[in-house]
Amino acid sequence: MFRGVWRKLRALAAAPKALLAQCAAWALALALLRAEVLPSVDVMLAVQAGVAVVVAWGLRSEWWWWAIHAVFSPLAWWASRSAVSPGWYLVAFVLLALFYRGTVRTQVPLYLSNRAAMQALAERLPARPLRVLDLGCGTGTVLCALARLRPHDALVGVENSPALVWLCRWRTRALPGVQVRAGDFLAQDWRGFDVVYAFLSPAPMAAVWEKARQELPAGAWLVSNSFPVPDVAAQLSQPVGREGALQQVLYWYQPNGEAGTAAQKAE
Repeated sequence: MFRGVWRKLRALAAAPKALLAQCAAWALALALLRAEVLPSVDVMLAVQAGVAVVVAWGLRSEWWWWAIHAVFSPLAWWASRSAVSPGWYLVAFVLLALFYRGTVRTQVPLYLSNRAAMQALAERLPARPLRVLDLGCGTGTVLCALARLRPHDALVGVENSPALVWLCRWRTRALPGVQVRAGDFLAQDWRGFDVVYAFLSPAPMAAVWEKARQELPAGAWLVSNSFPVPDVAAQLSQPVGREGALQQVLYWYQPNGEAGTAAQKAE
């Protein structure tokens, strides 16, 4: 019975798991403080943060949630004890909402593709003009790089963060082959694109794969930086970075094409 409940808890979305980790950690830390097992509030905060990290790890939360749990309660306590004006907290909230509005729902943090990954992607793509869709285009790193390396391509980026949409449009304002769309990339129409590029997180990859299978034309490519599609073998795993780095591999998939290596198809 316990294992069944634990499996259900592990299947929760990121936000409920984070809330569960914090509540469980606070319940234990406060109980220990009231029982005078812990000598001070500072020690209690350290215990709470450590327990929250352990619970998050046990629930298989992504690694960045561990870091959030490690600092959340100590920072909240420090903020409550400081003389900072409440207006600054409102400013911080608005800025975070502008940049990370969709992160809790999509579970996709802001990752920036590096130069090596973009060079590898551009070199392996077919020489003919392509329509390329960048999922979660962020600050426009991919769009700017591909516009420079492959000026004949039609490039479309999709971004959910209002601030990043503005920044990306400003960065690509002088690039005639680039379009930036605001919204959820899973709500966009992918039909007609030759390549869909994704540097997201493990959380949405199954949904990305299903949408690619439904909408991409035959022969189109789905290229994922660092995060493979679960339970689907890539036609090519292209090394792009050193061991231990986040961006080590580009995974190439052809959702509606015959099996074969990306090199064979691209050439």
